[in-house]
Amino acid sequence: MKHRRVRLPLATLFLLTAACSEMPTSPAEGPVSAKMVMPGFGPSFTTITSTVVVGNPPLGGVTASEDGEIGSAGGRSYGFSDLQNSNFSFLAWGPADANAIQIAMNGVPSTLAYEGASGSTATWSGTMWISAFDHSEEIPVRVTIGAGGAMTPVSLVGQPDIPPGVGAVFVVTASSFTANVLAEGFYQGTWTPVNELAYSLSDGYGAAPFITFNHTFFAVNAPCPQGKYFVAGTGCVDAPPGSVSGGGTVTSPTLCRSGDYQPLAGQVTCLAAQPGYYATGPGATEQTICPSGTYSSGSGNSHCTTASPGHYAPGPGATFAAACPVGTYAAGSGNTECSAAPAGYYVSTTGASAPTACPAGSYTDASGQSACTAAPAGSFAPGPHATGAYLCPVGKFTATSGQASCTDAPAGTFVPATGATSATPCVAGSYQSLTGQTSCIDAPAGSFATGPGATSATLCAAGYYSATSGQAACTAAPAGSYATGPGATSTSLCAVGTYSTGGQASCTLAPAGSYVSGTGATSATLCAAGYYSENTGQTSCTASPAGSYVALTGRTSATLCAAGYYQPSTGQTSCIAAAIGFYVSTTGSTSQTACPAGMTTSSTGSTACIPIDPVVSYDALITAAQNTPGVPASEVNKLVSARKQLVAGKPSSACKAIDSFMSFVSQQSGKKISVANATFLLQKSQTAKSAIGCV
Repeated sequence: MKHRRVRLPLATLFLLTAACSEMPTSPAEGPVSAKMVMPGFGPSFTTITSTVVVGNPPLGGVTASEDGEIGSAGGRSYGFSDLQNSNFSFLAWGPADANAIQIAMNGVPSTLAYEGASGSTATWSGTMWISAFDHSEEIPVRVTIGAGGAMTPVSLVGQPDIPPGVGAVFVVTASSFTANVLAEGFYQGTWTPVNELAYSLSDGYGAAPFITFNHTFFAVNAPCPQGKYFVAGTGCVDAPPGSVSGGGTVTSPTLCRSGDYQPLAGQVTCLAAQPGYYATGPGATEQTICPSGTYSSGSGNSHCTTASPGHYAPGPGATFAAACPVGTYAAGSGNTECSAAPAGYYVSTTGASAPTACPAGSYTDASGQSACTAAPAGSFAPGPHATGAYLCPVGKFTATSGQASCTDAPAGTFVPATGATSATPCVAGSYQSLTGQTSCIDAPAGSFATGPGATSATLCAAGYYSATSGQAACTAAPAGSYATGPGATSTSLCAVGTYSTGGQASCTLAPAGSYVSGTGATSATLCAAGYYSENTGQTSCTASPAGSYVALTGRTSATLCAAGYYQPSTGQTSCIAAAIGFYVSTTGSTSQTACPAGMTTSSTGSTACIPIDPVVSYDALITAAQNTPGVPASEVNKLVSARKQLVAGKPSSACKAIDSFMSFVSQQSGKKISVANATFLLQKSQTAKSAIGCV
């Protein structure tokens, strides 16, 4: 193995030696295996045996490959040194944020802190002791590692296998990776590959650091149980009173929130303060009872609520504030009892914060009352705190109790005596426009006075009438008649073509689609199906012309028959589909047209004829006969036998066979053969005859 020698000033010279004194000097022949136990990190961490690559890194880093060959850099060539007791590995400890890497020189481990990932690489840094002969120095070291040329950062994977606390795994997933191990040379203040620095310091007698790369290893810790949390160097401990823990990876307990408490240690959940109690927080270990004049409703309260005005809380531990009952009140907050309303005052509702003085027209003569006494109807009390009531004079009244003064009889009423409790309204059909009157006036004919208490007569509206005086309401013109207005005293009958449903000032024209044939009609009659009327006010409907139809009642027009359909008659509700062998090519037709010889139609309602293939049509009949229940094989065989003659150009046998088959089907229709199937077979037979040209 060749070494590069560099002379340095004595003041800056220190020596670096990697590995043990009995180190091999030849390159490694390929990957080797190693199993390592990481010391100094709390619970033990075991590294699974994996493939490693050893050797001296060249300037700028080392690239591992399957055959162990390492390239050169900067024109310099470097060999391998198999230093078995120098190594480093990846390590994660704590809640996945204290990642470290361990590198050892001569078996002495040093821990490098995780700096972070940038792009596709991950970096660790720290210090390590290196020595040669009689000199040792603690040198700053930085390690950069990534997979292959892509330098993909290592990934983090958790494994809950070793209690207590939390562990993690770094995994290098690539089959090869690149690592740079750099040390800072004090004599030049720059980062230099460890091997180059070692050669310089050792003056040729030292050896470059040996590094073991473990592709994958596991460093794991299981989570703490519920009620406990993890303390570094101690393990899982109970959450103290006033706090809880869900266990797992947590490193501190959770304090109970305000309104909750927990008197015990090692608990998972806090207890909610009960109604009538409260728990200050966070971290309360007990609940406290609410004092008198306060309360707490529901559980989980962090404080008690002071009873509001109009309410009281009678003693310690109240779960609600009660409203003061009627007749009592509570003027301030935090009350433990209520006060009675004094004489001349009242409290009508619960939860009052003050009493209310009796208003004018009422009085009270005792305390604790929920209402004042009203002056009786027919009397009045002129002011607050009244001690008696006075009768109303003639022409005045008080309809209800509790009045401060009497009221004049209004228009539409009269009052004949003193002490009246009401004015007498004018009866229906009469009215009074003045106040203080003793009688009312009848409404004249052609008008009405609603009652009781009308102040004037009102003319009958159009469509209504009154024939005599003193009417409380006008009469609606009967259905079939009308009354012009206002002020009508009689009605007139509706003319033909019009009608009324009652209460109309004029009659209504019969709408299009209907008619009215006589006078005094109360409704219009819809045109029957097959008939229509285009205009209003008609006395009769029009029959639909030939070639058209009216399907529904009350129509205003007739609809032309569609192509494929026809109608030879008037006043019809539908059109007739062209029969098989016939067609209708235009709309509004009054007749159908027979297809020319050698042509037919495939179905009813056709708009054009199509050529007929005799054999195809005959085969369709045979197939239909074979598939129809009730048709015996003997009848089918007759048709099949005649087919040979038809194919040979001799249609007479086929025509006779069809006639015989049609006779059979007609006889068995509704018996062995259903009516629907018989109709279908007869249509197929007729189509085949037309196609063949049977006479």
